Amino acid sequence: MMWFRFLLVALLWSLGSATIMENGQPRADPYPGQCSTIDLDSSWRSYDADAPEISYKGRWDSKHISCAAPGLKLQFSGKKLALSFGEHTSEGTLVAYRIGTLDWLFTNVTADATYQFVGEGTHYEELPGDGDHIFEMRVQIAGVSVDVDDHLTKPPTFKKKVEIIGGSYCQFDRRSVCDIRDAFSMVVCIRARARKCRIWDHSLPWSMPG
Repeated sequence: MMWFRFLLVALLWSLGSATIMENGQPRADPYPGQCSTIDLDSSWRSYDADAPEISYKGRWDSKHISCAAPGLKLQFSGKKLALSFGEHTSEGTLVAYRIGTLDWLFTNVTADATYQFVGEGTHYEELPGDGDHIFEMRVQIAGVSVDVDDHLTKPPTFKKKVEIIGGSYCQFDRRSVCDIRDAFSMVVCIRARARKCRIWDHSLPWSMPG
């Protein structure tokens, strides 16, 4: 029984510290896909956060601050992409991002800084396939930049969509209520996929394309 108590204490400590351990040491790069900060120069073309080419998903306010794991989606040409984060971004905020339907990657970002997500020295140094690529991310931003000779385009939208809007009370407590709503959401997803709809859940950190 003593070993069980020790294991439980160790587990609770690791959750509380939010540190990923590797061979007894904190992992230097705890998340796959960490990005580096850069300074924008004349080789970049920049777009403000309110550019029509940037498609916002979920809950956002007029300052482009996100709530409850929403995100943004854009389509870009070229082989490099950078995002600038606004003054309201918390230090060390963990964001998820991906190209197309590839696995999600993660990086920590902070306010008033620009990070390169695609290009030399990044996880996406080599992009899959030719042509434009779809980029998705979850967080508040100040702007987006691509190569000066390339551009953003608004990604294609689905003709139909189903939106499931949940209350904030269902985020961290009342788990049984969430379980019921999650089960309902999955049923809606299955039916929507059959009808070729786009699913976006405003309170769950996932989306399902039709």
